[in-house]
Parts: sequence; C-alpha cells; structure tokens
Amino acid sequence: MINLNVHSSYEFLNSNIKIDQLLEKIDADGQRSVAITDFNFMHNTYEFIQCAQKKNVKPVVGLAFSLDDGMEGIPFVLYAKNMTGYAFLARLSSRLSYSNLTRTPISYLKDMTDCIIVAKTEKGVSYLDRFSIDQDDKYISHRIENLDGHKPAYIEDVFYLEPDDKHVVDVLRAIQMNTKLDIDFLNRETGNQFVKTFDDIDLSEEILLNNQEIVDKCNVELPHVEFTLPKYDKTRDSKAYLLEELEIAFQQKIHSDHDNYRERMIYEYKTIVNMHYEDYFLIVSDLIRYAKRSDIYVGPGRGSSSASLVSYLLDITDLDPLKYDLLFERFLNPERVSMPDIDIDFASVDVPRVISYLKNKYGDMNVAHILTYSNLTAKSAAREVGRIFSFTDSEMREISNIIDENNNDLIEAIDSERFKNLVELENKYTIIRQIAPKLLGLPRNTSQHASGILLGREPLVHDIPTMFDGDTMKSQWPMNDVEAAGLLKIDVLSLNTLTLVRYINQLVKRKHPNFDINTVPFDDVKTFKLLSAGQTSGIFQLESDGITNVLRRYKPENLMDLALVLALYRPGPMGEIDSVVKKKHGKEIVEYPLDEIKSILKDTYGVMIFQEQIMQVARKVAGYSLAEADLMRRSMAKKNRETMMKEEKKFISGGIRNGFDEDTVSSLFSLILKFADYGFPKSHALVYAMTSYRMAYLKAHFREEFYAVMLMEHRTEEDKRSKTLAEMKRLGVDLKRPSINKSRYVNTVDGGVQLGFGMIKSVSKKLADAFIENRTNEPYTDLYDFVTKNTELQPSETQLQMLILSGAMDDFNENRKTMLQTVPRAIEVIKDGLDYGGFLETLGFGVKKEFQNLEEMSQMEMIEGEATALNFFISTHPVLLTEKDYEYIPFDLLSKKQKGQLGTFLLYNVNVRKITTKNKEEMAYINVTDGRQEIDAVLFPRNYYVNIAKLQNKFIVVNGRMDEYRGTKQLVINAIYNIEEYTRAYLERARYVYIRNTEYGKVKDLFNTKGIPVFNIKKEQMGLLSPENYKAIITRAGKQNIRFML
Repeated sequence: MINLNVHSSYEFLNSNIKIDQLLEKIDADGQRSVAITDFNFMHNTYEFIQCAQKKNVKPVVGLAFSLDDGMEGIPFVLYAKNMTGYAFLARLSSRLSYSNLTRTPISYLKDMTDCIIVAKTEKGVSYLDRFSIDQDDKYISHRIENLDGHKPAYIEDVFYLEPDDKHVVDVLRAIQMNTKLDIDFLNRETGNQFVKTFDDIDLSEEILLNNQEIVDKCNVELPHVEFTLPKYDKTRDSKAYLLEELEIAFQQKIHSDHDNYRERMIYEYKTIVNMHYEDYFLIVSDLIRYAKRSDIYVGPGRGSSSASLVSYLLDITDLDPLKYDLLFERFLNPERVSMPDIDIDFASVDVPRVISYLKNKYGDMNVAHILTYSNLTAKSAAREVGRIFSFTDSEMREISNIIDENNNDLIEAIDSERFKNLVELENKYTIIRQIAPKLLGLPRNTSQHASGILLGREPLVHDIPTMFDGDTMKSQWPMNDVEAAGLLKIDVLSLNTLTLVRYINQLVKRKHPNFDINTVPFDDVKTFKLLSAGQTSGIFQLESDGITNVLRRYKPENLMDLALVLALYRPGPMGEIDSVVKKKHGKEIVEYPLDEIKSILKDTYGVMIFQEQIMQVARKVAGYSLAEADLMRRSMAKKNRETMMKEEKKFISGGIRNGFDEDTVSSLFSLILKFADYGFPKSHALVYAMTSYRMAYLKAHFREEFYAVMLMEHRTEEDKRSKTLAEMKRLGVDLKRPSINKSRYVNTVDGGVQLGFGMIKSVSKKLADAFIENRTNEPYTDLYDFVTKNTELQPSETQLQMLILSGAMDDFNENRKTMLQTVPRAIEVIKDGLDYGGFLETLGFGVKKEFQNLEEMSQMEMIEGEATALNFFISTHPVLLTEKDYEYIPFDLLSKKQKGQLGTFLLYNVNVRKITTKNKEEMAYINVTDGRQEIDAVLFPRNYYVNIAKLQNKFIVVNGRMDEYRGTKQLVINAIYNIEEYTRAYLERARYVYIRNTEYGKVKDLFNTKGIPVFNIKKEQMGLLSPENYKAIITRAGKQNIRFML
C-alpha cells in the first residue's frame, strides 16, 4: 500500500516497469497491494488484475490524469472503488482518446462515481470540492503542507523498478522525443522514482493508515462481460430463427442421402443452441451473405469451421463436410466450452466495406478492432540506443550483423567475442551492453490486430477501455485479454488472393458475363494438368519451388489430392512425401497399422496426416466419442506428461474392451502420439485447396486475364515480375505496349495483355484516370494534343518521357526520339496556358506544333528505354540483340542443359546478391537470363574473387554446370568473362568454320595456304582461313551465316 502511483511500461516509452517484475518485487517485500495509474490509458488493467490475483497481491485499479485549467494542467490520480468505478475510469479513458485530448476537461468528471481522487498539488486541492463524490473519498498528496481538512496519502510517481534504472527511462524518453543523450550520462546519479520497499520510506502512521484506507476501499474484480453476443434480431427468438434458416437451406442444398444429413444437422443444431451460440452463427451467416450479394469476394472457409454442416448450410463455408468425412467435434466440442472460432477471408480491397456493414448493423460503438503492441526487439533496442548516443550508421550495421549472427538473441550477441572486441576497441559500445537488454520486450506503441473484430451487445465502452484512431475504435487490451473478458471476436481476414481472384473474374466477365469462379466444378482435367505440370506461379499456397516440385511428382487428380499435398508440405510430414508419392503411383506397397482402420487412412496411403484421422482412430479402436477424441488430440499437442499417461491408459483399456490385444493398441497409441505433433486439420487443408484450385482454374482457362492481373500485382516485385514475364513468354501470351488511347490504369485483355498506365513509372492512378477521362470524346492525336487536353494536370517532363519511352505514345505514329526532343516545347504549352485547337489558335495565337524530326532510336536504345519506363523489356530482350552481334559463336541455351551438363552461355546479368557464409567466406547469387529463360546462378567462394568484378557488366559470358536446388534449375558458375575477352580467346582457339548462304566467289580471296579449314553446309572444305581474315569473312558472309567451332 506504499506504491499507489505506479506507471507501467504500457505508458509507452515513459516507464520500464513490467507487471510481472513489479509484482515480484512487491511480493518479495511482503507488500500485499499495489496500484497502477498509467496516464490517461488503461492498457494494463486486465493483465494487472489477473497477475496480481495469482500473486495474492491486491490490485488497485487507477488512472492518472491532468485536469485542464487552461495552463499546464493539474495532476490528479483516480482509483476505482468497485466495478462501477472501474466502468467510469474506462469511459473516461475512452472519451479522452475519442476527443484526442491530453488534458481532461472538468466536464468529463461531473458523472464521476464510486471513485477515490487524490490531488497531487496545492492547486489541485482547490478543485476537490467540485467533484461530486463523497468527501471521505478525497485525498491529497503527503507533500502538500496545507491540508485544509483533507486526508494526506503517500502518493509518489513511480516510473522505474530500481533506483539505477533511471537512465533506462531517460533513454526511453529520448526515444519518444527523438532527442540525443550525451555518452557520459551513465555517470549521473540514480533516481528516486522507483518502486519502494518498506525500507525505503519513513512515513507517519497517519499517512500509512490513509494509504491502507484507500486500498481497503478499492475492490475491483477481473472484468467479465456477461452478455457479450449481440442479438441478431431483437424481434425473433434466435433458436427458432436459426432452425428455420437451416430448414430452408437444407431444401436448397441437400439433394441426396437426406437421413444422414438431417441427423447431422439436428445434432449440430442442438449442440450450438445448448452452448448458446445461435446468435453467433446467425451474425456470421448474415455477414457473409451480405458480402456475397454485394460482390465482395469471400473465401470458402478457413480452419475447422468447414467441418460444420450448419456452417455449410448457412453459407459460412463452401465445403460439404459429409462429402469429405469432416468431424464437427474438431470445430465445436460440447465437452470443451469455448467460443466457436470462425475465421472469414475477404478480398483485401473489400474489408473496409465489411467493417462498415458491421458498424451500420450493430452500432459504431459496438464494433471495435483489437489492439496489438509493437515491442522493442533485439535489433530495435540496440538500434535505438545507438541512435540516441549518436553511433554512426556503419557502427550500427556492425552491431546489427552481430545480432544476426547470434540468432537475434541480444544477450548472446553482447556476450560474443566479436562484440567484446568492439568494446576493447572503443569503450562507448559498453552502453549498448548496459542499456539495450533492459529495453527488450518493452512496448513501444500500439498497432492493430490484422483481423480481430470485437462485437458487443452493448457499446463496448461500457465494458472495456477503448481508444480511437480517427474513426477507428480499438480495444485498449490485446486479444487474449478481451477474449478472456468474454467479448466476442470475429476474425475478418484480409486475403489478397481473393482480391486477385476478383480482378481476374471481372476481366473474364467482360467476355463471359455469366461466369462465376465460385461455381466452377472441382474435377476439371485441364486445371489438374496445369498443376501437375508445375505451372504454379501466382497460385495461392503453391508458388514455392519446393511444393511445385512435389506437385509435378505427385500429379494431383482431385481436390483431396491437392489438400493432401498442402498438408504434407510442412515441417514434420515432409519426411513422408517420397513414400506417399511412390504409393500413389504404385511404386510402393500401401500398409496399414491395423486392417480395421484402413478406411480411415485410405486417402492418405496408410499415413496419419490429418487431425481428424487421429480422432477417428480413437473412436474406432478405443471406443472414444468424437468429443473425447478431440480432447485427447488436444492433450497430445500440449505434451503434458501426466495427462498423457492417463490418456494412454484410457486408450489401451478401451482398445482391449473392443477386442484388440494390448501390444497392438499400445503400439498404435505411440504411432498416434508421433503424428499428433504435426497433424493438420483436414478441413483447413481442403478449403485452402479450394482457393488454390480456383486460382489454378482461372489460369488454365483464362490465361490472358490471369497474367494481366498478376503482372499488375507484381509490378514492384522484381523477382515475381520476372517469373511472370518469363512464364508468359514461354506460354506464348502476347504482351502489348501501353497505349495512350486504349490503356486503362490496370492491365486489360485485347488479343493479349494490354499494359496499363499503372505499369509505367511516375504515372499515378489519379493521373491515369485523368488521361482516360480527357480522351472520352475523341482520342489524342499527337503529343501537343495530349498535353493541352491535360493542361490542368500539368504532367511533368519526367512523366511525359516515361510515357514516350514505354511506347504509350507510339499511337501518334511519330518516332520516340523526335517526341522526346519535343517534350520541352510541349511543356511550354502548360506553362503558357495555351489552348491548342481552341479559340486563340483561330486568331493565329495558338500553339504552333513544332517537331524536331530526328532519326529513330536504335533497337537497343528503344528496349533500354522501355526498361527504364517499365522495369522490364517488351519488344525483345537486349541479350537477344547482343547475341545477334556474336552469332558466329555458338553459345549454349539454358533450357537445353540438364543437371550435371556443362555449358557456355551469353547472359544478361539481372541482379547480384552478395552474402557471407558461416565460414566468413564471400559468395554471390546472380539472377541471369539468356533472353529465353531466367534462372538463378551461384558463384561459390572458391571462384568468387576472380570473377566478382566482372559482374559489373550487364552482358556476360558464363561457363558453368547446370544443377538443381530445391527442384529448380540453378547454374553453378565456374568462370565469368566479358564478351570481348571471351570472343578474342574463343577465336584464337577456333579449329574450323562452317559457312552457309555464301557463294565461294564472294570469299575465295580470303583463303590462303595456312589457317583453319572452312566448310560449307555440305561439309565440303572451301579453303583455309587465317586469323587476320576472320573479321572480313564475318562481314561478307553475315554473322548469321557463319560459325566458328572448337
């Protein structure tokens, strides 16, 4: 009761006091109470009460605030006497955040109730009479000399745990204020705003008794919301409403096996209403049905909710659980009371509309996002300390590298030899060691949970403290706290894949108005052929080289096959992939632990992959109910030894009762225990497979639409963009330059992929939309026409240049070089405000169209210009043009070389990534292309230093061996040459020449009595050629008609 004004670390960057450390110190000193009074916010409250109760320490819930007096503010502390007082503090904190106020208007305090208030200054004493609470609940700080009839209490601000932590809080405040500290500040004296023990104070008995009186008056329990679920329809009985909805859906969706489906529906329905979740299902169903009728793309489901027939009937999921033998108890277990967890995927672009619908239906104050914290990590703590003490960028990079080397463990990093060497070189590094570890894990600021949305029956500010970021309300507590308090969370997940599906679907509908991706069949042969061929770039969950290779080997033929691949390709079950592939194709015998469970493991070739299989085996062998089996599965995942011993005994005795021998059942239990470590929900794998399949279907049947969207999506991601372009080229998908009169902002389809303005550097959506609007009545006719019609936008010289270089202005039938030269004159039109084609021109004062005609760019200049504007090449690839200059040398093609084969390649160096190995050796990964295929090349340490300088060139000749890494081709480099160097050396080693399409008389004077033999296409020797005539014969025959051979 002596620490009644503690500021926790949740008062961001103003305290280093973590709640667990605070309670440890309080408890060790024999103190049985403590108050946390963070300024204006209550982030700490739930965690504080929960942890304090476990420590048998009485938590006093408080709030520090500054009363607005029109000047610097007057400090007070409030304590909640009970849950009513707590509710007032929560509302006050929420209201201050909503109003974006730091100081509290006195009007916000007029409905104060069930609280204790403490004035901390003499000025504050004069305000106490203005608060409408009992006089007995008004106190003043012990430091105020004029008591004026008020009771003094020991109230001291506490910001750090120990006296020598003052410098840590000084650093935190410097981070917050973005100020610098002097390196010598560590020598300053300790502070007195630390958590006090009884030995640290010398107070009168009266003051101590007053402190105890405050504590005794305050009795706040752990907050809990009794009626959290909003009632879906206040005019209807929710149980009857749910059953009515189910009966309607049953008639519409179930067309066979009615008895089994009805039995399952009624069983699920009874479970749901017995657990009082009928409103939850109605709310989620209504939300998804709203989305679907509003052209908002919704995923087919996620997680275990797809195991529910009720979810399927209510359109919450797209998966029929009986068709795939999914278990409702995996989703909602009547023997494990917890809120159902229905995660819903929406297209990213539509999530704001979904949130708006919830607010409109249930009330703005009944819907909130969930807060998360951004904590100081090993790197950020070290970086901030370095910044505060003016470390250089290179010094901070060195520290960051040391942290990387030690697996982001700051303690290991500062104990490493490399860091100790830094300290020996310069003592200032000691400050990193002294301070950074004390910042680890401290919350720096708040953020927003990616998907969690709270729904309340009443305005949420009645139950929890909230905060506001513009129009967005968030809880002041993180997810675990709000869920523990009983609030309903719906996961509204933002899935970018659905946004892409939406955009592709929209393009498809332009040609096929009735097409709907959500209704395509799941047995399309063309789609599974595409997946089996490994054409998976852009496909949800299937893009990595590793899983692509598995698909090529496994060759899925149905949705269950695809789900199995997704479940297998994870740490743990990956070890089963080779065996499963062989079993699928009949190259390995399928064996089952017991014949009795063959039907359960048939789809997975005798291997337990899915969690549902563990549950079914427990039911079949040991006689578990599915609810009991789900509890067993969960206990296995937690690996509690005592619980597992009980579970094993129960399983074995159940198996024996069912006629199995003890050794067999014991062995089976051990097998289950092994697979339980990495079992995957079958329902989750299937709905992921559905999303992947739908993307693959679009790619298989609407290739141009697919690539139009994917190229737009990857326009700023070099690696993905390059792979997309390479795949388009390989499959023959035509790529059309941007068109000033046809392009939209996004890519479209018009006999190929028509590039949009959004692909061009410096062209924003706002600018592109204006370009489109201003050509509505008539197309642009030339550069001047374009500029004058867009005068209000004032497009810059750079923007015009990018449009020209991209080829967008080729519509004007003027060469690019001439238009580039004309840009400055066109810019004058904007500056002068002249109107080409307008009234002034008719009077002779309009714009005079002047073009300085120049010879067009070379093809190399044109494609380099396209790359400047678009970040990639359209017309052709520069390496293919360069290749034409050296056609007389037969370079190998990347696509023609298989694993283990050597080759020499003329390549374009796309990018280089240098790394340092664990052995401190340098190596590099290079992305290269021969203009036909793009692959990764690796330059290992043994060849690094003699070759790395040559990678400054974009065009290189590489000698190397083709290899594979994770199922993908990789070129291992032996040597790199610049082209001229290689050509010279190659010609010196040439042994003979082939020549075609060239008459003997045209070159006979170049032959003499010595040199290398020259053969025609019939392999007849034409003569001998000496090195001094190499250049001449190349010129006369043409580069394309001659080959020098080794």
